[in-house]
Amino acid sequence: MSGREYRSTTLSMMMQVPEYALDVYNAINGSNWTDPNLVEVILLENSFSLSVRNDSSFIINTELNFFEHQSTYNPNMPLRSIIYFANMLKRLYKKYDWDFYSSPLISLPTPKFVVLYNGNTKRPEVEIQRLSDHFEKQDLEPQIELIVTVYNINPGFNENLRKTSKVITGYCTFVEKVKALRETMELEEALDCSFDYCINNDIMSDFFREKRGDIKEMIQFDYSAERRAELAAKDGFKRGEESATITHITNLMNNTKCSLEEACNSLGIQLTDNLRDAIVM
Repeated sequence: MSGREYRSTTLSMMMQVPEYALDVYNAINGSNWTDPNLVEVILLENSFSLSVRNDSSFIINTELNFFEHQSTYNPNMPLRSIIYFANMLKRLYKKYDWDFYSSPLISLPTPKFVVLYNGNTKRPEVEIQRLSDHFEKQDLEPQIELIVTVYNINPGFNENLRKTSKVITGYCTFVEKVKALRETMELEEALDCSFDYCINNDIMSDFFREKRGDIKEMIQFDYSAERRAELAAKDGFKRGEESATITHITNLMNNTKCSLEEACNSLGIQLTDNLRDAIVM
């Protein structure tokens, strides 16, 4: 089982609960909203692929919030975020049947992009990423901008978020427990022990009791899909290598009028039955 997905899977499932999304929103924004019914969770499930997907998004107070998890530092989050936002606009367009050619101004919820980072690479407590940083002509004023705020939630950073958000506290406790146990255990065993620890110590216990099976199932699904993609890529690479080998051999044979055996010997390539069958004499 892969160890790369449990952190984003857990956070995504937490943030799909309106009460928990509200808790994190309040901690990030210093607000005190109390009614989870005001939160409209909208998840762009697998919007492009397993590697480019939205972890959490919801609307509250006419704000469209995008929350992402990051266990590996990625400076390209503004690019990912603009894809998320464009796809969300498509969804809202269909939902509200907007008429782009009408005279009234179409009102949009104000977007906000947040990343919670807990990777191993040392990063600042808070950092800002801008879409304009990607533009090649930095001397021109950009006609479009998107800002992502990255919060480092590793131990010793942004401790105030932990103090004010039970969700971030529970999430960090769970992840740090898994990371510590992974030094001596396989991931599945480390997950089970961490689930038990949080449940027994009343750390987001209701959530972990209810969702432990779903989290493990989703991680396994992500791993299976990821593994299929890896195998397909390897197969494609292998076939590409074979195609290049055949091209080298046939070119040498045509240019020097040598035999197949002589061409393979000259190129240092082992002549197999499959290779012999693949080359048209």
